[in-house]
Amino acid sequence: MIATIVGNLHYDGNIHDFDSWCYRLEVDDKKFEYIRELAKKAAELEVYEITVFDAAIEVYGAYIDDGDRFQDVVESLDVLEEERTECIILHVSKDSFRYTGVLKHDCYTFCTGSIYFTEFQEEDNSIICGAN
Repeated sequence: MIATIVGNLHYDGNIHDFDSWCYRLEVDDKKFEYIRELAKKAAELEVYEITVFDAAIEVYGAYIDDGDRFQDVVESLDVLEEERTECIILHVSKDSFRYTGVLKHDCYTFCTGSIYFTEFQEEDNSIICGAN
């Protein structure tokens, strides 16, 4: 496992009385290499980004504060029920990637914000991203 990434989502509305939505993404060696290969292709082709369907993220009705410890966040997500999503798309550019999608049966769209490859230099393999 290279990293577990958790962060707040941007979304287009005040949904279900939650202040915000957050996500968790597990990135193993195979997933990281796949994303890096797409990034190399984007740079090679001189395109802004490459997009593919990829339902790898988990979405929860919760908010992560800046001061939260990573382990506390992961443990709190473990007890929440994952939200149903659809149309999850991975967007990869030459130096970052992000996910967008739709909450199922609500038509509210969300975005993770950019996750930069430089963030994978962390030694503890845990990354908390704000809603960029």
